[in-house]
Amino acid sequence: MNKKKIFKLAKGFRGRAKNCIRIARKRVEKALQYSYRDRRNKKRDMRSIWIERINAGTGQHGKLRQLHAWADERKHSAKQESSF
Repeated sequence: MNKKKIFKLAKGFRGRAKNCIRIARKRVEKALQYSYRDRRNKKRDMRSIWIERINAGTGQHGKLRQLHAWADERKHSAKQESSF
């Protein structure tokens, strides 16, 4: 990469990393490596959060279904007792 592009990418870095070409080049290269890695990690993290949310939702609905089944059983048993 040329000097102009390096300094443009190094904007916002601290110390000499923003205005000395040798240091800026190293820091920019490392920053690009981190950004490449973290784009993949972001997808991984979002997928795990998505799975957690799905599991939490199905867990809640499973509990609700159990409660409804229990309430229905009580209702039916009350009807059967009253019919005798």
